[in-house]
Amino acid sequence: MTRLGIDKMFAAGIARLETLSSAAAGDIAAVTGMQLAVAGRVVRIFLEYREEFDALVPDETYRAEREKLRDLVKELEVFCDDYDHAEKGWSDEDVRRKRKLRQSRTETVLRIAVVLARMGQVERVLDLDRMTYRRKLSELRSFLEAVNAEASLGRRLVR
Repeated sequence: MTRLGIDKMFAAGIARLETLSSAAAGDIAAVTGMQLAVAGRVVRIFLEYREEFDALVPDETYRAEREKLRDLVKELEVFCDDYDHAEKGWSDEDVRRKRKLRQSRTETVLRIAVVLARMGQVERVLDLDRMTYRRKLSELRSFLEAVNAEASLGRRLVR
């Protein structure tokens, strides 16, 4: 999702996690002007978020969120590496693979955004939106390193 899409969701008043996890794709598409397929992916991701995170017990160091973020960053790295490899080819199969990998990268970044938002890192989500995928990975690794260091010292992570 682009920054414009996020801004449209905020402007429409549907950027709250509670709202997104109960919204219909058609409603999001109608209100924001985003494509129905993209709105559908947003809804699916937020439903998955709700199921996954409703079971978590919050703690001051965001242990579960840090673990989930670590796994998602690894997943994003694999998709980026695979895309870089597929980008060299121009066969029909390469074109299909690149399309699928672009979608996978986008969905993974949306999942990362949800985890970061849960950690109170909304501004970081907006900053990441303007970056290349490689830069996102670098920034996310640095962020994880910093929050893991803070948590290992028993410090509460500041929102």
